[in-house]
Amino acid sequence: MDDARMEEQTPDMIADMDPFGLGRIVKDGLVFRQNFSVRSYEIGADRTASIETLMNHLQETTLNDVKFASLLGDGFGSTLEMCKRNLF
Repeated sequence: MDDARMEEQTPDMIADMDPFGLGRIVKDGLVFRQNFSVRSYEIGADRTASIETLMNHLQETTLNDVKFASLLGDGFGSTLEMCKRNLF
């Protein structure tokens, strides 16, 4: 999205956008919200999700937020600045 179109949009319009189908910005642009499904094989015998499962979903949500904010450099979780400084 170019800067001219971004300036014309209100925060409410941005909150309703979901270009990747993976999440959206809410609360006046301060919160990224994403719904995800916990699969049956990610649940233990005690019917709770493991820490590993929660961390995997948190990592995926974080990368989707970075994609949404157009900060993703090479598609592998590094930002444009990290790519410029060879920090990946």
